[in-house]
Amino acid sequence: MAAAGCSRTSREAAEPVAKHAAAGPVFRDVTREAKLSFVHSVGPRSRLLPEDMGSGLAWGDFDNDGYADLYVVNQAGAFGSGKLEGPGDRLYHNNGDGTFTDVTERAGLEFVHFGMGAYWGDYDNDGLLDLFVTGVGGCRLYHNEGNGRFRDVTRQSGVLDPLWSSGAVWVDFDGDGWLDLYVLHYVDYPTNAAQLHFPGENQYGVVVPAALNPQSFRPQPNRLLRNNHDGTFTDVTRRAGVADADGRSLTVAAADFNLDGVADLASALAGGRNREEVLSLMQDGRVRAIGVVSLVMVLLLKYVSLHNVPGAAKVAALILMPAAGRWVQVVL
Repeated sequence: MAAAGCSRTSREAAEPVAKHAAAGPVFRDVTREAKLSFVHSVGPRSRLLPEDMGSGLAWGDFDNDGYADLYVVNQAGAFGSGKLEGPGDRLYHNNGDGTFTDVTERAGLEFVHFGMGAYWGDYDNDGLLDLFVTGVGGCRLYHNEGNGRFRDVTRQSGVLDPLWSSGAVWVDFDGDGWLDLYVLHYVDYPTNAAQLHFPGENQYGVVVPAALNPQSFRPQPNRLLRNNHDGTFTDVTRRAGVADADGRSLTVAAADFNLDGVADLASALAGGRNREEVLSLMQDGRVRAIGVVSLVMVLLLKYVSLHNVPGAAKVAALILMPAAGRWVQVVL
């Protein structure tokens, strides 16, 4: 009955599959059938930098059922309008059958903001993934309560700050078995669009509107937060030397670049510098620069992904260059 109307032989049906297998991986858009309904940003866009930067997402099995769930960051309105009218960030629970269910309100994750990124990590070693979210105007840390709900612990944990947080990474930089948090900050951008009265600037041979040019605004320092093992964090940025106050940092990845058994950081910057720093986290909790990655001139460097180099004891960085529309692999 289920096969009625099917006239192709099994051999004929297998031919397209064999062709795809020979050609490499094939992806199919299953957004609709997966029941993932999400609209990024709401209303007309303006020529403002925050609207050009977001947003991110993060996969993580928050309920430990063996299936990766999805948290999507949103921008809930026109920046500078004073109104956030659209939906905020969303948490989609994986049903295990190829579909997802929006459990945002049930989970207590109704965060309506101008979001940038999201990062899962079990900072209290209770076996449950917690969630850190970055955005313009501040960040949020949510503790996984284990009953399908999350609790906002931003203030009491010591991670609260009002700066424009862009990227972040969970990493045990001191090797004590507890995840620490490195938070990147971008620029000091006015929330009132009426304050943006200055001409465009020439950057890499292109005239960029001032409101879209990161060099038009003061950079903000990054933060390294050490885990105190009691649900709180201590800011050790100054002692570790990782503020990078002039960096206009966007994203960061952690890996053991020099194979010394200690996690290192690779930070991607935007505006003012045409190279990316590679920082080695030392055993004493301090940091030293172990090299730079020279890149072609691009306007923005937004994403970094790390992987091992096949057949070599090295780590490579895959860096997305939006201006060029492609990924570039750099062996570190």
